[in-house]
Amino acid sequence: MSRGDDKSVGFGEEEIDPEELHWRIIYSLYLPVVRLASLFGLPLKEMKEWLGVAYLHELKRRGLSQKESAEHIGVSRRTIIELTRRLRENFFEPERHEGLSRRLLFLLWAEPLTLGRIKQALEDEDDLADVESVLAQMCEEGVLLCEVRQGVEEYSLQSGKFRLYRDSWIARIDALNNQLEHLADTVFARFLKKDPQSFVRTVTMSMRKEDIQELEALYREVIFPKLVELDEAAKGLNEDEVQSMELNISWAPKDFIFERVALNEDDS
Repeated sequence: MSRGDDKSVGFGEEEIDPEELHWRIIYSLYLPVVRLASLFGLPLKEMKEWLGVAYLHELKRRGLSQKESAEHIGVSRRTIIELTRRLRENFFEPERHEGLSRRLLFLLWAEPLTLGRIKQALEDEDDLADVESVLAQMCEEGVLLCEVRQGVEEYSLQSGKFRLYRDSWIARIDALNNQLEHLADTVFARFLKKDPQSFVRTVTMSMRKEDIQELEALYREVIFPKLVELDEAAKGLNEDEVQSMELNISWAPKDFIFERVALNEDDS
């Protein structure tokens, strides 16, 4: 059994230019992306395009305007407008994804929108006729949040509600988003800031195949009850006494992708 030692996070006497370090971290984080992209046979051109969309999406989450976003990533306003259009489309193909509520869900996953901007994004006349009633229903169900900003109603996706939607694949993608957001927090906190509240371990080991289910039992019977206990102990305390934390536990057969490729199994 071997484990990744978090002492490697420190750089000792060796120094590296911050910009070079940032690029090396990003390059390392590209690994799972390009590994899966190569498995699926995705073209590089489209990979670059969707990278731009994802970059814009993050800047929108941070509240940057179109002008600020353009300056931040060094592109023109026209490029930002095109990326915004693609973000709102969000892989959405009407012939595959029927239903106004689904369309609204993906529009608001991209960014909060006013009723006027939602109507601008819809093309079907039937959708336009039903949009206000469907929005009201989704707000009543707790999927959407409606707030008045500067006298105008703005709709947004309720935090944590995306995964509660009917389609299991949406829940799985949302869970993946949360897992990878946690990864980004961990890299920044542990690798760059050396925050003592963060922790990283990667364990590689051999197991009997019949024992693999014991991993889930370990989480369900030991780890999760302890997490519940810690969460309960924090209830009722002042904000300065409590720290919101993320814990991610995952496991998979080592080199699973490479072995599947060797067996010529089609995952596309």
